Amino acid sequence: MMRTVEKWGPHLEQSGWIAVPGDVFSRHLFGGSSWRILSGAELSPAPCLLLSLDLKALPELRLDGVSLLPLALNLNCDLGEQAQEYQFDVRTRQLHWLSSACPAGHQPAPEERFPEPLPERCVSLRPMQPEELPGDEERYWSACDSFLGGAGFLRVLGAPVWLAEPLDAVCVCGQHMRYVASLGYEVSGEPSVFLEGEQVLFVGEMAFYFFLCADCCRVRVLSQPSS
Repeated sequence: MMRTVEKWGPHLEQSGWIAVPGDVFSRHLFGGSSWRILSGAELSPAPCLLLSLDLKALPELRLDGVSLLPLALNLNCDLGEQAQEYQFDVRTRQLHWLSSACPAGHQPAPEERFPEPLPERCVSLRPMQPEELPGDEERYWSACDSFLGGAGFLRVLGAPVWLAEPLDAVCVCGQHMRYVASLGYEVSGEPSVFLEGEQVLFVGEMAFYFFLCADCCRVRVLSQPSS
């Protein structure tokens, strides 16, 4: 469901956070296997845990009964703009994948696949800079440069950088889901912020947007192409 709202403007001056490598005292994690991902049938390739956010260290997103927020994605499947969705249980640290398996022929070659799980890294959240907020057209394009191929490719809260018309998500319970994070991409030839070797976090020229229903503990991931 689309909203007739511009991709930039004063309504998008909300500052959020950029995920960057942290030290051992950081409360958030990139990758790893701190959550068990379950599905009704074996998924191949399996979804990957992207971020586990400690909401006690993120006061802007404190929610009743939810202390941790897992953000996961099937990185090894070309799903185009198909939505991905899962439900999580903080008590058991289990994530129940609700999306279907990857269709045949939509998987990358084995040597191009991301590791499952992704390497675990401690994460810190740095405040977004003014040029990373799409408050006007000039800063929108600057934010795009950071989000798509730059250092600000993993955004938490704040204003989304929409590549097309703004997206909206409605939970099965009927409530509007809250935007909580988005993933752009890194570019080859530059060292990855979180991955090892020559691999970078690139899942095609796409951006992924994570929406949360706190009452149902459900996350829906919607995407937009960059061209």
